Amino acid sequence: MNFNTVMTAIVSPFKNNKLDLNSYKKLLDFQWDGGVTAIVINGTTGESPTLEWNEIEELVQLTRDYKPEMNIVLGVGGNATDKVIQNLKKAESLKPDGILSVVPYYNKPTQEGLKQHFTKIAEATNLPILLYNVPGRTITSLAVDTVVELSKISNIVGIKEATGKTDLFSQYKEKVSDDFALLSGDDGSYLESIFSGCTGVISVISHIIPKEFVDWTKQAKSGDRSCLQAYEKYNNYCDQLFAEPNPVPVKESLKHMGIIESAEVRLPLIDCTAKHSEALKSELKTLGVL
Repeated sequence: MNFNTVMTAIVSPFKNNKLDLNSYKKLLDFQWDGGVTAIVINGTTGESPTLEWNEIEELVQLTRDYKPEMNIVLGVGGNATDKVIQNLKKAESLKPDGILSVVPYYNKPTQEGLKQHFTKIAEATNLPILLYNVPGRTITSLAVDTVVELSKISNIVGIKEATGKTDLFSQYKEKVSDDFALLSGDDGSYLESIFSGCTGVISVISHIIPKEFVDWTKQAKSGDRSCLQAYEKYNNYCDQLFAEPNPVPVKESLKHMGIIESAEVRLPLIDCTAKHSEALKSELKTLGVL
C-alpha cells in the first residue's frame, strides 16, 4: 500500500465492555465515504493496551469482509522484544498491509537498544513496518540518526512522528530515501509539517472530518497554503480533542454525531466528564458538524 496518505487511527467502539461491531461498520462507512482509504487498528486511539487478541482479530476480519478495499495497518508493539516478535507471528496470519510499532515504553532503552529492538522485529517478519515515535507516552524518543540507520532496513518503510516538532521532517527528508514514509502523528501541526517534508498522517481528528482532512492534504501537497487558514477554525476543537486522554473525547464526539452508539472506554480510562462532553457538543455545532 501507499503509506503516504491520510490514515485514521480508528477507535474500538464498545458497548457493555464488548466490541460494538454495528457502530464499527458505521464508522468504516463514514471514513470511506469521506475519502479515507486506510486505518490503523489496535493503535493508541483503538485502546491497544486493553484489547484482547481475539478482539483485534475480529476487527481486522470484519474490516476485510465489510470494507475489503480498506487498507489496514495493525498496531504491534511493546516493551519486550521477544513478546513483540511473538505477536508479529500472530499478526502475519491476519495479513495486514503494514505494522505500526511503538517505541518501547517504561524500561527506557538507549538508542542502541532501540536500534537492536527494531532490527530484531524487522528480521522476524516480511511485513512492512512503520516506526512510531511518541515520547509523550513512551518517555524514550527515537533520535534522528537512529531513524536514519533503521530506514536502511528494507521492510522498515516509514515513521509516525508524534512529537509535534515539524522541523524533524526536514531533518529526516535530508537523510532518508525518497520512498521512506514520513507520517505525522500530531493533528495540530500536521498540515504545517507537510511543508517541511511530511508525506502523510495517522490522525484522530479525521474521525470527525475525514473529507476535509483528505482535501486539505491534497492542497498542502500541491503547495497550496490556503489549507492552513481553512484548518484554523478547527484549532479549538483540536485542543478539546486532547483535553482528556485520547480516545475519550473523540469517542464522545462520535457518539454526539450518531456514528457510534456508546462512548464507552475501558479502565483505567474513564468516560468523558459531563462538562467536557457539552463543550465538545457545542463546538461541533459551531463547526457545523452537528
